[in-house]
Amino acid sequence: MELKARKNVLCTTELLEAILLQLDVQTLLTSAQLVCKRWHDLVTYSRSLQQALFFQPAPPRTPRVQNPLLAKFFPLWFPDPTGPRQNFCHADLQTLPFASKKHREAFLRKGASWRHMLVQQPPAQSLGYIEIIQGFGGISFNRYFLPFDQGIRMNAFYDLALFPLGRLKRDHKVSCLWWEGSKEVQTMAIEASSSREKAQDDASRLSDIVIETWESNSWDDDDGLGIYADPWKSTRTFEFPMKDWRMSVSRRDLKPEDQGTIDPDLHENNGDAVAAAPVGN
Repeated sequence: MELKARKNVLCTTELLEAILLQLDVQTLLTSAQLVCKRWHDLVTYSRSLQQALFFQPAPPRTPRVQNPLLAKFFPLWFPDPTGPRQNFCHADLQTLPFASKKHREAFLRKGASWRHMLVQQPPAQSLGYIEIIQGFGGISFNRYFLPFDQGIRMNAFYDLALFPLGRLKRDHKVSCLWWEGSKEVQTMAIEASSSREKAQDDASRLSDIVIETWESNSWDDDDGLGIYADPWKSTRTFEFPMKDWRMSVSRRDLKPEDQGTIDPDLHENNGDAVAAAPVGN
């Protein structure tokens, strides 16, 4: 009798769905779908289960939660939303769970499911992007607003943090990420700037997630961070080989919301640099 009752439960789609919703994301994505074709089809076509897997957007009033599976394997991209902003550079990529060549090949294979997962539920729909460029003439920055009407998925989030605005730069050094609600702390190992801080504040206010990248046109063996390795070579090994997303506007048509510069003379006053006025709106 007990065996029959258990079988009846598992044969009832609504009850089976309710049971599968209790599984963690990794088990639901992998083991559960290997049980049988019926379970696989249910996970594939159930809206509730697809939302639990972060493939389909949850309703707007759903409590906000980061994707726990992505946070496990890509911790550099998922700092505590209520904690400090997090910097990482090319050397930190070697600490990722898939850093070894054996595991990296599995993660970077064509059709990898992690690429299509939403980074949070309900979906984050806007990305603030600040690029800081250090050249021989000083430091400048551009702030962009990138809308993602269908939600930010990990393919775009991953690529934009490693390869600024979708382009591979030999001189890309550092990325900083923070989510809405993060505590404000110094985010880069460069001089403070009132115009840059305003760009950070505006990006935080207008966007769900912010990425700030630092590029240098004068790269050498010592990048100023105590790291003696070629950042381009190091980062390139983590590049996803296939292009599986594109921005809603082309890089050529993408215009910054505002821009600013830091005086190249960098007069110091209590450790802060004197900033030039913003150069655009």
